[in-house]
Amino acid sequence: LFDYKWCGLMVVVGLDLSTTSTGFSVYQDGELINHGRFRSDKKNAFDRIDEIYHMVGDLFKACDIDVVFVENVPVSSAMNKRICELLLLLQGTIYSHCINNDCAFYQMEPSEWRRLAGVKPEKPRREFQKKAAIELVNELHGLNFSWIDDKYDKTTGDSDEAEGILIGLAGTKLLNK
Repeated sequence: LFDYKWCGLMVVVGLDLSTTSTGFSVYQDGELINHGRFRSDKKNAFDRIDEIYHMVGDLFKACDIDVVFVENVPVSSAMNKRICELLLLLQGTIYSHCINNDCAFYQMEPSEWRRLAGVKPEKPRREFQKKAAIELVNELHGLNFSWIDDKYDKTTGDSDEAEGILIGLAGTKLLNK
């Protein structure tokens, strides 16, 4: 990890990056103080990245952020190359916010943040992981997110927001170690 001291009123942000719906969380001293998602419906992927970049920039303006945790882009031969390129580009734009705001930036593997947050899916498939993340966030924070299927989730963004919350939670746990 990086050499960063956990002290004072530390603000940690968790981001579940997507070019259409990025879930976010804000933790202050280990307590969830805000969460939501940034959504872009623009047709062009670069326009969506630009829009999400500016929305995240507004979050930096509103909070004195100390550390940002993001889910690392799972680069593999099984992933669509174009989607991977766009997610890496989005991740780089978020990193630029961190550089400009003297903020630490940390990429977490999906298995790492799920383990630290306590996500325990019935099976290791995507839909079970998303459902388990939603159930855990609902239990921890009294929220009312739902998982029916991917199509339903694209309209609600519940899994994006839930995973943004859990990435932030995992980051705060990592910093407390």
